[in-house]
Amino acid sequence: MVKKCLLTFVFSVGCSMMLFSQDKNIENSKYDHVWEESEGLRRVRRGSLFGFIDREGREVLPLKYYFAYDFSEGVAAVRYDGKFGFIDKEGREALPFLYDDGATFSEGMCAVNVGIVWAYINREGKQMMNFKYTHAYPYKEGRARVRFGKWGFLDKNGKEIIPLTYEAAEDFNDGRARVKKDGEWFYIDYNGNRIE
Repeated sequence: MVKKCLLTFVFSVGCSMMLFSQDKNIENSKYDHVWEESEGLRRVRRGSLFGFIDREGREVLPLKYYFAYDFSEGVAAVRYDGKFGFIDKEGREALPFLYDDGATFSEGMCAVNVGIVWAYINREGKQMMNFKYTHAYPYKEGRARVRFGKWGFLDKNGKEIIPLTYEAAEDFNDGRARVKKDGEWFYIDYNGNRIE
């Protein structure tokens, strides 16, 4: 039994070392930076250009983007020719290059930016509300934290389900979000009701 446990330990440590070594070789040989894997691909940067490699280190999407986010829900936001759009894992345009900035999809929605304001689009590219928010964070538990002067939360239809009345707010976690109003921190539920 001790021999079997020792062998398992040596094997797992050896695999970890091999993976670490492989990552270092990829990182040191070709790229200035290699990010963690996301949906089977890793974002890489050489100079000012971004692309993607697979698990074996093969370049599957060329380094031609001026910025790239990780893949999420099958697509990645990338900057090309001065605008952000979304590509699939084959490098095909999934959503048009219309935005000044983008982010990663979460729960079927993604924050996108035009000028200095943000809005959300769904997976089909439908804009869910007017561009107006100065801050827009990924959806968590069906709510997105946004700011326009003060903080509040949107539902999946883009409705301000919890009004923008908070000085500060954190994302929902296990059915509650921590918020600050009139200098006091407390928790609220999905409908904005205070939780004691």
